[in-house]
Amino acid sequence: MYLLINIHHIFDNNEDNNEDNNEKWGLYIYNRSFIMLDNIFKKRIVINNCLKNQSKVTVINSNHIHNIDTLIIWILFYQNNIYPHQISSVSTFENISDYDKKTLDFIKAININKPNIEEEFNEKMKIYNTRNYNTFLISYFEGKTLHHSKNRSFYKYIDKPKYLAFELLCNHLKNQKFYDIEIVYTINNNQIHSKDKYFLWKLMHPLCKIYINVKVCKFPPNNEHEYLNNLYKEKNENIKQILNKLV
Repeated sequence: MYLLINIHHIFDNNEDNNEDNNEKWGLYIYNRSFIMLDNIFKKRIVINNCLKNQSKVTVINSNHIHNIDTLIIWILFYQNNIYPHQISSVSTFENISDYDKKTLDFIKAININKPNIEEEFNEKMKIYNTRNYNTFLISYFEGKTLHHSKNRSFYKYIDKPKYLAFELLCNHLKNQKFYDIEIVYTINNNQIHSKDKYFLWKLMHPLCKIYINVKVCKFPPNNEHEYLNNLYKEKNENIKQILNKLV
C-alpha cells in the first residue's frame, strides 16, 4: 500500500515528468520497498548467474507463470544494482487498470497494442538509445501468464511463444545479446503449478524455493520463427532438468 500511495503521488503531482525526476522518484520508491522484498526472498532464490549490461538496450525474456514473475525479476534487478529508471517493458495496454496504464506510461513501456506497432517500437527505441544510461527491457515472449491462460500449456512447462514482439526486437537489436530466464517455483521440492489456488500462500511459505536459470542469447539475423521455437523447446527442457534435480 505504501508503494502504491507514493506512485500515485508521483503521477498526480509531478508535472515536470522528465528523466531526472524519473530517476529521483524511482530510487525513492525502490529503496523503501525492494530492500524489504529482497530480505523476504533472497534466502529462497537460487540463481545461477548475474545480470549486467549487454548493450544500450538489454532485453530480458522469461517464461510467464504468474503475475508475480515481474516482481521476482525486479528483485533480480535489485540484487544486480540495476535501478528503476533503467527498467522498461514490452507490454499490453488492454484489459488493465488505469493505474497499470499510468505505470507503463511512466516507465516508457512499448505498447504492443498500438495500431502502428512498428512506429511505437521506433519511437520507444529512440528514447532508450538517446538516454545517458542503459535500459533493461522486460518482454515475455509467451504473452499472457499460464495462470491466466484458458488452454493447457503448449509444452509441458511453458506456453508457445508469440512472434510479433520478438521479430520487432530482432529488427532493432539484430545480433545483439539478450537474457533468457527460466523461473521455477517450488515447495518441498515440488513444482508450484500456475493455477494452484494457493499459489501466493505457497510462495510466502518458508519452504518455498525459487530457481532462476539465466543464460545469454543473441538475437538472430534471420529465421526468427525457427530460432524462437528452438529457444522455447530448450527452455522447456531446462525447466524439466531443474525439477529432476530436486527429486
